[in-house]
Amino acid sequence: MTKTAEPTAGKWGDLRLRLISAAVMAVVAGIDIWLGGPWFLALLALISAGMVWEAARLGGALSGPLRDVALPIAGGAAVGAGAWIGVPVGFALLGLVAGAVWALAARLKHRLAFYAFFCMIAALALYGIRDMFGIVVLVWVIGVVIASDVMGYFAGRVFGGPKFWPKVSPKKTWSGTVAGWVGAALLGWVLNAKLVAGGLDLPISLVLFSVLFGLSLCAELLAYDKPILVRYQDSYYTPILNFYPETEFGGDFETEAVYRDPEVECLIVSGGL
Repeated sequence: MTKTAEPTAGKWGDLRLRLISAAVMAVVAGIDIWLGGPWFLALLALISAGMVWEAARLGGALSGPLRDVALPIAGGAAVGAGAWIGVPVGFALLGLVAGAVWALAARLKHRLAFYAFFCMIAALALYGIRDMFGIVVLVWVIGVVIASDVMGYFAGRVFGGPKFWPKVSPKKTWSGTVAGWVGAALLGWVLNAKLVAGGLDLPISLVLFSVLFGLSLCAELLAYDKPILVRYQDSYYTPILNFYPETEFGGDFETEAVYRDPEVECLIVSGGL
């Protein structure tokens, strides 16, 4: 009996933690979204500060006051100031913070600066939606994201199947990904129909904000440093989906090939010579 129960427990082992964290976030974020204004902006600035710090840490920036104190404060302050100043100056402030992440990051990890930039863009987009279109439209946008995540989680656990993108998200499956898309589309369609039926027309500016927010969710893909397709010795490889050691291309190391390294580029172009 114990052996048959273990797979189920492992499959849903993180569900309790997810529910608890979701409840906490729902309360904290819900209050700030309801209050709006400086309260919501403060929450977004705090989240942005954490994301900028995380980007710098993942980028290989050395621990110290500059990475752990000054940079997060600058990220949060840039989001707060950008919301009040507006574009294009506000975006320039975000660019300065992203530039700092780029400067502190280790070689070949500069892509994390784009990740930090798009995270801050997402924060400004959410604030703009709440400020200009109200709480109902903001809940519509956030609800679509939540629906995608929830549907993807449960479908992936129930149906399983082949992995969608192991190098980026090791646990995400194709079944979970497709279920997330379907769930987000259905919820978005239903809520949009209700909003329009209630007399709320969604203007083009909201569409633009939503596009910016959607792009921010794809930051990891936009900032990824691996090619989609590589041709080597008349064979084709997909580094963005699969792991290939440097030795696969005639190199010396068993570790994953660093495709922006000039030596690796030369190996691929010359056919391993």
